[in-house]
Amino acid sequence: MEDKKNYAGYLKEKLKKYKREDVIISKEHGHIRAAFRQISHDEIKDNIVNPKRLALAIKQQAKYPNEEKFDCYFDYGEFKAHRYVIAINAKVVVVTVMKLDRRWRFKLKDYD
Repeated sequence: MEDKKNYAGYLKEKLKKYKREDVIISKEHGHIRAAFRQISHDEIKDNIVNPKRLALAIKQQAKYPNEEKFDCYFDYGEFKAHRYVIAINAKVVVVTVMKLDRRWRFKLKDYD
C-alpha cells in the first residue's frame, strides 16, 4: 500500500542544510527536461535550497541504501507548479523536472 504521508515539512528542514553547489541536475534527464520545459537551472536550485514553495513531498523507493527519494511539488498557484523528483544523499540530485499548468492542488487532500 502506498504511503499517504506528506513529507514536505520534513524535507524543507532537510533541504535547508544544502547549498546551491550541493544541487546537481542530472545530465541524463534533468538538463533535457528543464530546457524543454523552459525552467532555468537557477530557479530549480533556488527552490531546492530555499524550499518555501514546497507544498507536497511524496517519498519514493530509493535506488541506494543511503539515499532518500521524493516526488516534490512546488506551489506557484492554483494552475501552476513545478514538480521535481529528487534523490538525496551527500548531495541533492534533481532527477527530472516538470512544469504543471493545470489544477494540481487536489493532490494535497490525499496526503496528511
